[in-house]
Amino acid sequence: MASLSLKETEVQLDYQFKILLIGDSGVGKTSIMNRFTENKFNVEIKSTIGVEYSKKTMVIDQAVIQASIWDTAGQERFRSLAKNYYKGAIGALLVFDVTRPHTLENIQKIWLQEVEQHASKNIKMILIGNKSDLTVERIVKQEEAVNFSKTNNLAYMETSALNNQNIDQAFETLVREIYSEINSLPSEIRPKNLTQRKEHTPQVNQNNNLQIDKKNIKKKRACCE
Repeated sequence: MASLSLKETEVQLDYQFKILLIGDSGVGKTSIMNRFTENKFNVEIKSTIGVEYSKKTMVIDQAVIQASIWDTAGQERFRSLAKNYYKGAIGALLVFDVTRPHTLENIQKIWLQEVEQHASKNIKMILIGNKSDLTVERIVKQEEAVNFSKTNNLAYMETSALNNQNIDQAFETLVREIYSEINSLPSEIRPKNLTQRKEHTPQVNQNNNLQIDKKNIKKKRACCE
């Protein structure tokens, strides 16, 4: 897949895509985000409190696209907070843990319903079976996950944040799908000159590790943040 990641230097963006990581607590959403945006993995990472945020800029078909990644907490007590962050999202990775079957069941019981209620009807989604490196502990068979994805009309990929398996590919596939749909629209109706809404700015979490706008990035047009 022909794409190129860029450092957060002086870059003029063509698009900014808001992408959500959705799923139960402990499935590895934060690890997936950190591996994609920073190429880091922390074995002792704690569950997300509220929402965490990161971003990465890439080039796809000569378009400079910033993926704004929103990592939502999976615990029920934070679900009402996370609902506020569905607005404006045009992509999502629905993540489950291949060693915990109920996390796949909850994609159907909880998370797809949350997306349907709170996100755009045109949101693009990929089902992610994470922790594929845990071959001994694995319970959800690949065939089962594939059948689930087909039933729910979702693409399916397996990832390992630990081994960096398919992490970049998952985000690049999603971003490319979003970009292809936007690029197929007549130029006069393509989204452009959209600015970030203040109400969607994430709050700093307990670790004070959230950052949003860097002054050295020039935004040409942003999409759906």
